[in-house]
Amino acid sequence: MKINPLNKNIFSNKIDDTFNIFYIFGNNLGLIDICYSKLKKNLEVDLDNPFITNYFDENKLLTNTEAFFDELNSISLFGSKKTIIVDIRQSDKKNDVTKIFTEFNFSEIREVRLIIISYLFKQSDILSKKLINSKNAICFTCYEENEVDIKNNLKKQLLNINLNL
Repeated sequence: MKINPLNKNIFSNKIDDTFNIFYIFGNNLGLIDICYSKLKKNLEVDLDNPFITNYFDENKLLTNTEAFFDELNSISLFGSKKTIIVDIRQSDKKNDVTKIFTEFNFSEIREVRLIIISYLFKQSDILSKKLINSKNAICFTCYEENEVDIKNNLKKQLLNINLNL
């Protein structure tokens, strides 16, 4: 499922448990960071607890891919879902990262929440297409608004308060 994080209501409710993959990408770096922060809060991710949260940056993912897949296939001993964060915002090996995920079946992830954050991937990339089509994934598309969208949103807001231009 593809979601625009500019929608103000996205993080106001608890996210449905049927979704356990969260992919944040686009060219609006500030919006990506804000979305990631709100998602961590909504999912109540405890970054200080290594038993339920694991963090992989690009270097750790590429040099220790086996450990990443071991974590994906393990379950938490403490009752709550384990969270794995793949932070590839500072990535310069986009093709290598794509290779890791290309053969992977995301629908098999059940007992783990996977958060992937990227500045480099676009909607047309293989990884993005695969995740957008995954039934258990929410994809936050963080793009700059163009002038037409801004004007339309402004007109809509003005109409809501009974003002016309």
